[in-house]
Parts: sequence; structure tokens; C-alpha cells
Amino acid sequence: MELDLNTYSQSLGLLGNGLKITGLITASGIATGLFLGTFLAIARNSKNKITSTIAKGYINLFRAVPLLVVLSSLYLIGMSVLKAKGIYTDIAMPATLIGFALFEAAYFAEIIRSGMNAIAAGQVEAAKALGFSTFQTYSLVIIPQAFKNAFQSITTQSVAIFHDSTLCYVVGLSDLFTTFMHLGERDGTVETAIVLAASFYLVACVAIRQAAKRITTGEIR
Repeated sequence: MELDLNTYSQSLGLLGNGLKITGLITASGIATGLFLGTFLAIARNSKNKITSTIAKGYINLFRAVPLLVVLSSLYLIGMSVLKAKGIYTDIAMPATLIGFALFEAAYFAEIIRSGMNAIAAGQVEAAKALGFSTFQTYSLVIIPQAFKNAFQSITTQSVAIFHDSTLCYVVGLSDLFTTFMHLGERDGTVETAIVLAASFYLVACVAIRQAAKRITTGEIR
């Protein structure tokens, strides 16, 4: 198979726009997922049965539903509600960002909760003995250590978000992979598009994992 790179070298602007969409979805998914997931993890570990049950239900629900279903449902429901009010606007990006936030929060919640559960009980007791409030205990003792304990799992889930960003095609967004495919279909170079896209994702994922490994082993200071 001969790779035809002319189409792609002449379409760097389109590919750049696709990369921006991929980057935005990935960064937003990680940031909002971690933020919401942290609160869900705290709620899941709460001694209040109602709070814990609600958090457990949310986590189980979103871990059981495919991301593709979440994205398409939010988009279609959102469009229907807006049309009923006489509003006609594209909500593909907001629906995607919200969908990723809600979905990834459930996965990050379990990851962070496992990090919390790995903390020695004596450290929490020591914080209480020092007069720390509940907020101080979580913000200064529990959450930082939970993130440290779960760093590798957080990295793995972040890479998964990077992969899943390609699902935004279901609401009409052209991320990097979709842009590659559109160019390939337009010019009859689909094989080249697949090879280039796969190569990019492979290099990016390996780079992310290597950077995370170096951070974990203390090689970056």
C-alpha cells in the first residue's frame, strides 16, 4: 500500500481544527470528570446512607450506559427542547462536553475512591487530632493522597478519554480522526487516512504514558 500524503499536507488547517476539537473534548473531559468525580467519591464514602446511595446509583448508571448513547441522547433531547421553544442553534459541542463530564465523573469517582480507601486510617485520625476541620482534612490530607495513590489509574482513564473523543462524530463534530476520514473519503485515500490517524493516536498515547511514568518515578522535577 502506497501512502498518498499530498491531500493531508495541503489540509493542515482542517486537521488543525480537528485537533483543537479533540484537545478541547479531552481536556474538558479530564478536568470536569476529575472535579465531579472527586465530589462523587466523597459522597460515595459518606456515612450518610442517602448520600452514599445516590452517589452509588449515579456511578452505576453511567458506568452501565455506553458513552455513545449518552452523547446522542443529550444532543437529541437538547435539540428537541430548544426547537419546542423556537430556538434553532447547534448544541453539538455543549452536548458533547456535558456528556463527557457526566460520563467520566462516574469512572473517576471509583478511581479516586480507591485512592481514598488506600490511605491509612491513622492519617485521618492524626488530622482530627490536630484540629483539622472536615474540609481541611479532605483538602489537605485525603484528596492529595488519593490522587497520588490513583495517579496511574487516572492516567489510564485520561488516555481512554482521548480515545473516546472520536465518538463526537455522532453529534456531527469533526474531531481529528473524523477529519482524517473525511479527507480520505473525499480523495479516495482512506487507507492513508487510517494509517496517519492511527499513527498519531499511537504516538500521542505512548507519549502521555511515558510522561506519566516519569512523573511517578520522580524523573521530572
